[in-house]
Amino acid sequence: MVVALITNNLEFLVGVTGSYSGAGIQYIVPGFLAYFSRKKTQAAIGVGIVNEHSSWFRSTTWIAFVQIWAIGCVVVVTYNHIASAVKN
Repeated sequence: MVVALITNNLEFLVGVTGSYSGAGIQYIVPGFLAYFSRKKTQAAIGVGIVNEHSSWFRSTTWIAFVQIWAIGCVVVVTYNHIASAVKN
C-alpha cells in the first residue's frame, strides 16, 4: 500500500507486488503447508507407519532448501527493483 501511494509508475507497482506475493505463493506457503501437514500426519498415524506413496522429497531438508531459495529470490528481486529505480 505504501508503494502504491508513493509511485506513479504502474509497471513498478505491479512488479513489486507481483514478485513478493509470487514468492510467497510459490515457495513460502507450500513449504509451510508441507512441513505442518507432515507433523500433523505423523501425530495422527504414528511414527512406525510407512507410507508407500511417500515422495522422494520427504526430508525436511528439502523444505529448508526451498525456504532458503525463496529468501535468495526475494533478495535478488529486491536488488533488481532498487537498481532499476536508481537507474531511472
